[in-house]
Formats: sequence, C-alpha cells, structure tokens
Amino acid sequence: MNGTIQIHCYYYCYYYRYGQLSGMVEPLAGLFGAVAVVLAEPLLPYTLAFAAGAMIYVVVDDIIPEAQNWFVICRFTVHNKRC
Repeated sequence: MNGTIQIHCYYYCYYYRYGQLSGMVEPLAGLFGAVAVVLAEPLLPYTLAFAAGAMIYVVVDDIIPEAQNWFVICRFTVHNKRC
C-alpha cells in the first residue's frame, strides 16, 4: 500500500509541476495583449468605420433588393403560403 501512495504522490507532483509551468506564460501573454491593445487603439475608429461601410454595402446590395419582392415580404412576415 505504501508503494501505491508514493506512485500517486509522484504523479500528483508531476502534474502539479507541469500545471504551474504552463501557467507561467499567462503574465507574458497578458503583457503582449496589453501592448497590442495600446498599439491598435489609434486604428480603432478606422476599423469600425470600415466595418460600418461594409455593413451598409451588404444592406444596400442584398437586403433592400430582396425586400422589394412582395413574395419574400409576404412569406416571412405574414406566413401565408397563398401569397
């Protein structure tokens, strides 16, 4: 029984050690993320404007022409199959 406890303790300490080593990179990754946010912050208005422009393009190109079709409007709003 004593050998089983020693083996269990060995594996427990082994996994504990590697768990601690894997957690040591988290502060470094946090610092890297903070630096990336500080560097990307001046670009944020431009990227949001680009995303808004892309969304306006999608609405004008796809959604408005489909909304002009009465069958599509009737099918999705009224749920009437006889439209």
